[in-house]
Amino acid sequence: MTTYSLADDSGELLPFSRHLLDVLAFFPDDDLSHHALRYILKLEYEKWRTLGADQYQASHVTSVLMTDAANRSQQVWVSGLVALAMFAQHAQGKKPSQKTAVEQVCAYTAKQNKHDFVFFDSGRGEFSVKGVRMQSDPASVRKLFKKYRSAANVCAARVVRASYLEPLPPFQEARVADRCYLATVVAFQNIFEHQMGMRDWGIRLVAAPPGLQDDSAPLPPPAALMDDLMGKSA
Repeated sequence: MTTYSLADDSGELLPFSRHLLDVLAFFPDDDLSHHALRYILKLEYEKWRTLGADQYQASHVTSVLMTDAANRSQQVWVSGLVALAMFAQHAQGKKPSQKTAVEQVCAYTAKQNKHDFVFFDSGRGEFSVKGVRMQSDPASVRKLFKKYRSAANVCAARVVRASYLEPLPPFQEARVADRCYLATVVAFQNIFEHQMGMRDWGIRLVAAPPGLQDDSAPLPPPAALMDDLMGKSA
């Protein structure tokens, strides 16, 4: 499978790289969508840079795509939790079990009931928070993970990122945060592929730009979340 690049022709990380990673998470096995959205995001970024953040408003097609992606947020989040639960099993020296991970995630989401997702309203140019009910049925969670597991590296990194980094408006430049996000994605794909041996997931590998490992450390999974997933919290 082709490695997914976030760099321009000169090898530099694209300024909208975090959006490309999100595209990979939301539409993991649709290469045509990846190519089309890469082109659209480039045009939108150039528009944002020309008009400025205060005057920028997403095109209609981009607004529709953002809404569709937002509607998938719960699915991607739950899939990331399953991947993290299996990672936690591996970190404890256990053989990762998807069945056990699904059970752990279902227990966690049933307890949480709803999760607050932060959405950007492109029309109003501001963020809003929406509580979304989480899937806690094992059959549904298994189905979701099967759908998104090829982007498990990004799904897991998105969950971890939310514990450390504040949400940003579209195209707002944050080089350090973006590189940390990418470093986390790359770290997870290496663990899933090479340490855990989950090659049957068909993970979409993301290329690390030169120097990433030297200047950007991956974000560690937050201990409180991992304890909750593993049922260790009080």
